[in-house]
Amino acid sequence: MLIITEFFIQYPGVFELFFIEKMGDLGNKKSIADLINVSLDQACEEEWNYCISRKLVNVEEVEGLKARIRYTVFGLLLLYLNRRVPASYTEFASQLNLQVDALLEPGTGTTSRNAPSVQVESSAVHNSLISVNIGNNR
Repeated sequence: MLIITEFFIQYPGVFELFFIEKMGDLGNKKSIADLINVSLDQACEEEWNYCISRKLVNVEEVEGLKARIRYTVFGLLLLYLNRRVPASYTEFASQLNLQVDALLEPGTGTTSRNAPSVQVESSAVHNSLISVNIGNNR
């Protein structure tokens, strides 16, 4: 997600084209819309597979986690790019990390009502495995 969020912040017109601009006759553009809608999932596919293989995420819950992360990332980008909420990129990065951590943290969210979905190996596991540690460019 690091690359995706930074790309959209550098090129907000592309974000607007992808997610704000109405597509009109969707029937003729369905394949394009589908490609855009799964772009974040595809960008993080290797990390999701890693999490599944290490049993850090329950395979049954991956699609729900992907959806919640997708909505969170694009929602935060929408607010940041159009309303400057939060006010700075540093605050945006911090909020994004906090929100994704909350989605993946055992004991929070809807996925943990019966059992934790994510097993924590270290404090940085959430962001490093799902590639959202945007505050630490390496």
